Amino acid sequence: MTINSSYTTGSPTLNIASGKTLTINGPMTVSGGGTVNVTGNLTIMGDLTLYSNFNIIPGGVVTVNGNLIVVNSNNLVVGTSATPPPYADLIVKNDLKSKSSGDITLNKNARVAVFGNVTDDGNGGTILKLNNGAQMYVDGNVALTGGGSDIINNNTTNPYGLYVNGTTSNSGGGSTTTTNKGNKTTMLTTNPVFATWVTTASSLMPVTILFFKVDDVNREAVVLKWATASEENFDYFVIESSIDGVVFDETGRVNGHGTTTQRNDYSFEAPAPAIGKTYYRLKSVDYDGYTETFNVVSATYSADKSVTIFPNPVVDSNVNVDFNFIPGENVIVSITNLNGMELYSQVISEQQNLLPLSLETGTYLIQVKSADLSSVSRLVIK
Repeated sequence: MTINSSYTTGSPTLNIASGKTLTINGPMTVSGGGTVNVTGNLTIMGDLTLYSNFNIIPGGVVTVNGNLIVVNSNNLVVGTSATPPPYADLIVKNDLKSKSSGDITLNKNARVAVFGNVTDDGNGGTILKLNNGAQMYVDGNVALTGGGSDIINNNTTNPYGLYVNGTTSNSGGGSTTTTNKGNKTTMLTTNPVFATWVTTASSLMPVTILFFKVDDVNREAVVLKWATASEENFDYFVIESSIDGVVFDETGRVNGHGTTTQRNDYSFEAPAPAIGKTYYRLKSVDYDGYTETFNVVSATYSADKSVTIFPNPVVDSNVNVDFNFIPGENVIVSITNLNGMELYSQVISEQQNLLPLSLETGTYLIQVKSADLSSVSRLVIK
């Protein structure tokens, strides 16, 4: 199942069963006292914000393309006390954040990879706890600043299970930081099986998207903007559009920056928006052909219905008939001579059309007619 928008849970329980997949092309919020249990696959293209219970059960795989934000309580629990395999997997492509003392618990069969930083909001009382057997890799820094915030690792022997590629700091008063931790080198040398899993998780993210949005809508174009935090082995973006949010077609391409850890900003002008709502989404393509589809945004364009006919005069026996709306099946284009004799007629259902004409040099009348549109203009053939 795919949800092409943001998604917020309420009080019911959402179970993603083994062998099932849910993809949310936008942010997800868990609230209302409900519970989410993941034994299958859950992919979130935006941020995941937890105000309520979120459990990853062995066999479950959760991929968050944005930030994972845990708010006020122990709302993120990864794994159980059972011996793996299977594992309970969590991949966070940006930051893992605690707000209002949001606690994070990783149990025996948990595997977690965070490719950004682990932070809190400074309010204190945050507990990041790895129980015996849990494994966690942080590619950035772990930086807790609130008083009484604890980093606890109950893996008492090497391999430690907690590996931080950057720095670890815990500056709040009364805070504690485990000494049972290693760095990336430690992980590679002492825990190669987990290191291989982290590498696999990393290879599934050629690009990290910060945002994708509609910046402007006008009669000429829909201006789309987005930014990346990092790119790896990355070739280009495909911009796709849809009138129903289900079937998407390629609209254009924008080249990427290969491999970089710097922020890069992009923009694209999608031409000729149709009246009503149009959906847009990004797809990344890396040099190896791996593709990843990101969240969907929409733009609404309001105007009177109109038709554009060009070139006029026609010099190569082809004329373009373009609409600022989706015609449907009731639009008829007809061409008559100046005496009213019909020489050409065709039903048109596409927004942009190229009509081949076999007419002698001269002046004609071209009429576009539907239930709510009637347009007549002179057409010169050279």
